[in-house]
Amino acid sequence: MTTVTTTDILRHPALLNATDGITLIEDGRRHEPKSVLLPYALYKKVREQIEDELYLMSNQKALNTDAYKEFLEIEEVIEDLA
Repeated sequence: MTTVTTTDILRHPALLNATDGITLIEDGRRHEPKSVLLPYALYKKVREQIEDELYLMSNQKALNTDAYKEFLEIEEVIEDLA
């Protein structure tokens, strides 16, 4: 996994074209992770999981903490049955 900062990307935009692995993009000042760049072949394999997590994150406010935890447990059981 390659780690680059946002400043590095501004100086060398070609860093975004790295297809050899996963690239972690950090904030240049705070050095905290901001984004992850995946090769498209890997994205095709994990796309559904990513979309499911984005849906849960966007609707997390609608579920209280207990209901959200219960939903995650039920989801694991359903995946095991599938």
